[in-house]
Amino acid sequence: MKKVTIQKINGNDYVLQDTDGTLYEKNIEIRDGFALNVNDIIYLDDEILKEITLFSFGKLYNDKNVSTKDVIKIVHDNTSYYLQRYYG
Repeated sequence: MKKVTIQKINGNDYVLQDTDGTLYEKNIEIRDGFALNVNDIIYLDDEILKEITLFSFGKLYNDKNVSTKDVIKIVHDNTSYYLQRYYG
């Protein structure tokens, strides 16, 4: 998993920066009442950073059958949240 920090938010458009200083622009929809903030940390699969698509994440609905590549960890104010990628 790769660690990125949210640098900028404009609606569902996020600018993320990894520990090497590389910037990524991603369109991310967060469901279920979760909200991301500037300076939140996200741990996600490297493949998500390479993919160009709309991403949608929400609470885990089937944690026994979900692939680890589809789970992100969000750290906000020293509290961790785990969200699952939704397809479709």
